[in-house]
Amino acid sequence: MAELKNFYNELGLTDAYISSLRLPKFKEETKLVLIEVGPDGKEKLLASTAAQSWAALKSKAHSDGVTLFTYSAFRSFELQYELIKERLRKGESLEQVLQRLAAPGFSEHHTGRAVDVTCPTFPHPTQEFDQSIEFNWLTENASEFKFSLSYPKGNTTGIMYEPWHWCFRGVLENKEL
Repeated sequence: MAELKNFYNELGLTDAYISSLRLPKFKEETKLVLIEVGPDGKEKLLASTAAQSWAALKSKAHSDGVTLFTYSAFRSFELQYELIKERLRKGESLEQVLQRLAAPGFSEHHTGRAVDVTCPTFPHPTQEFDQSIEFNWLTENASEFKFSLSYPKGNTTGIMYEPWHWCFRGVLENKEL
């Protein structure tokens, strides 16, 4: 894909780096539904089946007295590129950024299945989220809705521990993740 190749060139990602990644490459989902508009005014989108499951998960959490916020959901290749560029402009090294943000084409967010989850105590993604009742609730209940933690402690993907990043693992349009 020409667009991805341009992003890689502009970020200084070599073919050797791209082929060394321990993450799968994903297509950018085009069939998305609105799940909510965040407090930031931005639309949060997911693929239809993932959206239905996410809504059921949030409803169950709410009935259990647990408040979950959708901090981030679908991201286009271009948005992923822009997020990386923004962190670079703020002075982070490319190596640091790529431990938190997958290169465009390698983020589960492109699939329309991934959500970054926060809560009232931790309204922004932070590793301390794992100390919350919301994280404990997700750990105990998310699999019922076919969501799982993508980057647990000790994962071998090159992405740091992200207790906020959960992905729908069910069947979606005859594809599985």
